Amino acid sequence: MRVLITSSIYPTPGSAEDRRRRGDICAPAGREPCRAGDTVEVVRAESERDQPVEECNGVTVYSAPVQNIYPPFSEPRSAPVRGIWHAIEDWQSSATLVSKRIQAFKPDCMHSNNLSGLTAAIWKSALDQDVPVVHTLHDYYLTCPRCSRFMAGHACERTCMSCEILTINRKRATRQLRAVVGVSQRGARYSYQTRPVFRYAATHRHSQRLDRDIETPDPCTFRHRNNIRVHRAADGRKGDR
Repeated sequence: MRVLITSSIYPTPGSAEDRRRRGDICAPAGREPCRAGDTVEVVRAESERDQPVEECNGVTVYSAPVQNIYPPFSEPRSAPVRGIWHAIEDWQSSATLVSKRIQAFKPDCMHSNNLSGLTAAIWKSALDQDVPVVHTLHDYYLTCPRCSRFMAGHACERTCMSCEILTINRKRATRQLRAVVGVSQRGARYSYQTRPVFRYAATHRHSQRLDRDIETPDPCTFRHRNNIRVHRAADGRKGDR
């Protein structure tokens, strides 16, 4: 099976992500499918200008330029500048590198993770080329521009007006997803409040192993065994994978 993984952060030895975070945080997402015999490519958000293509643990890693006024996870900015960044992030409509890698790599499915810097536009790139997308919720990006749902020392129980406005397009874009995996019950709960955001969502605790098929109303079946497997579309369009 051919899997295209996307993530804002995918540390490789010596990369800016590795230097900042001092640890192999996201790379296991690519290693596990390789161990299962799948072919994997990764597209991450560029953390420094003109990052080269890298090979790490049998995975080819591409870095997509961030189409915004500064890269994500960089030094703090003023509130007005952050507001502009979040507005640009939510209105992104294209993901050029992801589209090109889908055309060249021809994945059976795309597994998207953190979206900051890549934006939800990557989902449309997959949809336009008939590639099913499984999204893993790692944070609150879809309902909170800060991704934390935390302000003034307290967790946010309600979505404020500014968050509603600055996430309106990414919430609409979730209709392009085929399935969703939640790594926490709280994250899944707040995301489900935005219905019909996840019309075809299935969630499961990340710490547990799931050895059964995930059936979705949309014609596709997924299995999660540390990686995602697409088995058969009910209408026969995709066939066995």
